[in-house]
Amino acid sequence: MPLQNLHRLVSSRIEEWQKGGFPHEVFPKIAEILDFQLNGDGSLRWLRAAQVEALTTYWYLRLVEETPHILDL
Repeated sequence: MPLQNLHRLVSSRIEEWQKGGFPHEVFPKIAEILDFQLNGDGSLRWLRAAQVEALTTYWYLRLVEETPHILDL
């Protein structure tokens, strides 16, 4: 699978996860942590957009897709 397709696939899955409110049965507080990065109007609090995207991607891959530890990749 070309890297561009992988990026699009993962991005679309993350977007759906975000729209659903970042659900996770074992770690439900992750939604609260990720939502805390946004103000009520949707603007960013302290982090930049790329930083929020990186955190969201990391937690999606670790929790939802159950990827191995980063050192095992």
